[in-house]
Amino acid sequence: PAGEPRGGCPSPSFGSARMVATPEPPSDAPTSDPPPRTVGAPSRGERPSMGALRPLVGGLALLLVNHLLNGAVEAGLPAVLSHGTVRTQPRHNASAAALYAAAASAASAAAVEADPHLLRVELMVRREEAAGEGAAGAAPESFSLLQVHHRSATAPPAPLVLGHRSVLEAAGGVAVSLDPPIRLTTVFPERSRWRIPPPPAEAQPPPLGDVALLVVLQRIEVADGQADAFSRAWAGLGYNALGEPGTVRCDLFAVDGAPLAFYSRKAFRSAADRAAHEASAHFAAWASDVAPLLDAAGLSRPPLLLDAVFPRSTPFPFSSGWRTA
Repeated sequence: PAGEPRGGCPSPSFGSARMVATPEPPSDAPTSDPPPRTVGAPSRGERPSMGALRPLVGGLALLLVNHLLNGAVEAGLPAVLSHGTVRTQPRHNASAAALYAAAASAASAAAVEADPHLLRVELMVRREEAAGEGAAGAAPESFSLLQVHHRSATAPPAPLVLGHRSVLEAAGGVAVSLDPPIRLTTVFPERSRWRIPPPPAEAQPPPLGDVALLVVLQRIEVADGQADAFSRAWAGLGYNALGEPGTVRCDLFAVDGAPLAFYSRKAFRSAADRAAHEASAHFAAWASDVAPLLDAAGLSRPPLLLDAVFPRSTPFPFSSGWRTA
């Protein structure tokens, strides 16, 4: 037919051309790129994931633990300080002194083992000034007993020295006179350091001999409203003192029922170590800092000088149950 190209192929006609249809996108598909999302930020209507909450939960847990630990440290531990006198005990009787030390030490150790609420017991005897450093060999007449308890005790701790009456009388005294117990709360060091330290490892050489530590016990009273400031100042002195080679303890107690009264208790390897401590720069700085905080008597009240009997201390090598754990 006319107009038909050669070869019998029909001529292309734009009107009859078949167009391939492009599939329509789903109705819910975005028509353009979505805006960028901030990492970790939930989109509208989406619940926050645990990954986003984990830092917040961890921070709250740390705050809670810190609060509990600080509260435990600041609260302190209940303690009882007892003083007594063994009357009509033979003087200069080495056998009576040895029997006293052995029996009272055994009773103190048994008390710690038997009472789960009892952290430590420390037995001391009055030091004879005239005898000097060798006073530990004299028969003791006056003694002091300190007991420190767990906070979990359900009742105020009873003075352990009452149970020692028969022990003391068996050591050669006819009668034991007891002063009213003084109830205390530990201020320094923190409560985790009041446990009696474990004995030396078996690999170490066995300790030889015994040494009586010099214990210095002093009552200190502060001016009205200065108790907290004094407690904070003592911590600086205490940590510096425990770094001295001859200082074994540097403790502070608050007197229950007397908000302005404290007892300081230090233990030294010798009188020379006490002198070195009191001549140190950090002791001088502390004494200057706390002078405005104290009452009129200041640090002038005479301290009580004692020899440590229990726990035991040995000189070669030096080891002591009095150490700060």
